Amino acid sequence: MASTLPQAAPDTDADWAYCQAALREVSRTFSRPIELLPKRLAVPITCSYLLCRIADAVEDHATLAPERRSELLALLTDVLERRRAAAEFVQQLPHDPAPTADLRLAQALARVLRVFDTIDVAQRQACVPWINELALGMMVYARRPADAHGLRRLVSLADLSRYCYFVAGTVGRLLTELFLLELPELPAAQQRCLRAHAEDFGMGLQLVNILKDVSEDWERGWCFVPEAPEAAGLSAEDPTAAMRTNLKPLYDLAHRQLDAALTYALTIPATASEIRLFCLLPLWMAVRTLVLGEQLLAQAHGDRPIKITRAEVEALIADCLSRSQDDHALREGYRALWLAPATA
Repeated sequence: MASTLPQAAPDTDADWAYCQAALREVSRTFSRPIELLPKRLAVPITCSYLLCRIADAVEDHATLAPERRSELLALLTDVLERRRAAAEFVQQLPHDPAPTADLRLAQALARVLRVFDTIDVAQRQACVPWINELALGMMVYARRPADAHGLRRLVSLADLSRYCYFVAGTVGRLLTELFLLELPELPAAQQRCLRAHAEDFGMGLQLVNILKDVSEDWERGWCFVPEAPEAAGLSAEDPTAAMRTNLKPLYDLAHRQLDAALTYALTIPATASEIRLFCLLPLWMAVRTLVLGEQLLAQAHGDRPIKITRAEVEALIADCLSRSQDDHALREGYRALWLAPATA
């Protein structure tokens, strides 16, 4: 006979505490801006980010065959569409003896979804299509075969742009739809401006991450830096010159996209200060990271880690907070970020 004892209700408060802790573990940098948001936005953005990181954990897993990555990513989209149970996805994950933080997060998919299910239906409907597009886009790159050197490569700037769209432009779109739900009285012209720059906002930040992590990505078998036609043949003769030649177009593109990200952030009304700061803080840190990367590249240290100091991060946060209500001050501050030397 089946038990008639009542089942314990899920403890969503404990699950939310888990999501907050997991966010800090997998991305301390991204967790800082989220802490500024009201809970009605912090919850959907935290859960969406964690779901994207779960997809990323599958795409990045070193021992999974490309076909297996694709299967797991497809299964994740089915879970998000509620066609399959979270437990099915977790059972299919690799069982590593010492799982990474991202893999531990993937194993806790059910906890993230329980919190995700507490948000408004409109918010969930704004998030799920873009998370699924991210996962489906990752399937394209999960099948990318390795070259003779064991590296999976992006082959052109167009290929890089498509990759950045899938993994970050979609996130820009997701955030924009959540912001517009939160700002229903925003004039139509500003709504159009946000949507027009949503992809640049996400892709610019992603491209900075790619430039920051070139060496680390190489070690795990990925090269996101396409070879520029003018660099052909330089690698053997002058590796430093080849690196500069290949990276220069990426730095230029990132600069343009961060400029568009500033337009995006300033389109958020100053009265929506929490959302505006959420957009500005990662932009300020991205600019300084890019400046440091360009300095190291010019000094022939392009293979060194690109990471601004904790002291500079705190200074950037203070600067952003002090300017956040004044568009002119923000534009002046943004220009100043590009001019001051960075310290590693």
